[in-house]
Amino acid sequence: MPAIFFGVYAVFSCIVISMNRADDPKYIHLPNELFAPVATKHFSGEVALQTVEYESGNFEFVEPITYSIDITNASEGMYVSGSVQGCANTQCGRCLDDVSVDVFGNIQTLYLFEAPALGPDDYCDEEILSADHCICIYDLVLSAVLECLPTKVLCSEDCKGLCAKCGQNLNEGECRCAQNNEIDPNSPFSVLSDFKVED
Repeated sequence: MPAIFFGVYAVFSCIVISMNRADDPKYIHLPNELFAPVATKHFSGEVALQTVEYESGNFEFVEPITYSIDITNASEGMYVSGSVQGCANTQCGRCLDDVSVDVFGNIQTLYLFEAPALGPDDYCDEEILSADHCICIYDLVLSAVLECLPTKVLCSEDCKGLCAKCGQNLNEGECRCAQNNEIDPNSPFSVLSDFKVED
């Protein structure tokens, strides 16, 4: 009796999870029509990313990222291809002024219907289509965005940055420190004296 109970509970839990994912905007539930040979269906929508941490700084997405993809039955799995675009706010790497960056990325992923046969020491790095036929569009969009974010952000190529002594934005004009090459070691901006931006 207990075994039957837990078996029914496990099946019920899977059904509930499947229903929750199908209704979750982070997922796309593949319709039955896509499982016909060579079937294709177009999907588009938006994904809210908010703030993304990257090596060149934090990128804040005030508006959702839009995506446009095609999902095709490629016999061995579902092939997802398309593009994403949006706009992020970040800071200039020299003067720290706010900068708006346009983001354009691509999605190309194959979800296999079945996991490949592996040896005892092998590791499968392929995407496998879940039993509930749901694809996480959030992860696909996030991966595409991370691949296209710039490693260096400048408000302009000739940005002069900040004064290492007083912190004055040199794009707005020279400061009095320009007449004195000595840097006060107690200044919170003294660390900028050795800061170099790669070209």
